Amino acid sequence: MRLKLYYLFIVLVGLGIATGCSDDDNDNDGPRIPVPIAGMSQAVLNQFNAQYPNAAGTRWSKDSIGVNDMYYVAEFIQANYENDAWYTPSGTWAMTETDYEKNMFMIPAIVNTEFEKTEYAMGWTIDDIDFYDYPDNGRDVYIIEVEKAGQPDTDVYIHQVSTTEAKVVKVANHQNLNVRPTTVLFTPAK
Repeated sequence: MRLKLYYLFIVLVGLGIATGCSDDDNDNDGPRIPVPIAGMSQAVLNQFNAQYPNAAGTRWSKDSIGVNDMYYVAEFIQANYENDAWYTPSGTWAMTETDYEKNMFMIPAIVNTEFEKTEYAMGWTIDDIDFYDYPDNGRDVYIIEVEKAGQPDTDVYIHQVSTTEAKVVKVANHQNLNVRPTTVLFTPAK
């Protein structure tokens, strides 16, 4: 009997550790919950549901930088990838971050082609790919994190200008960014 209780205790502790861990990079103000947050407008839900009708496992949180910079954030899975969609209190979509992990097949061919032209395509390993999508697509950017032994991890920022053109807009040492809709990742060319 004691042995069964011991194993039950080990399983419960293991479950507690497993459910307590998260790979979420966002430092949001509150816990993520699977239902809309109290005080969140129906406009936020309507916009999210219209934009992402196939979203699965949606959890909501609130992120406040200041009094005039508050967002509702939907964390969800779509096409097997993690997404965070940001909305203003009035329901205006502000940004979506998609984590494509290391899967170059998920990014547009023109972005892949542009990356292949860089020095980081040979001898470097892709560690992560994030896509930041904005209502103003002039700010959209793919950040491809690469690594190589003896070198600092590096982020290659690629902006898809059109369906036939993409360009590297920035290369920088990797940082664990806490990107919000107001974060300037690169300055678009005019």
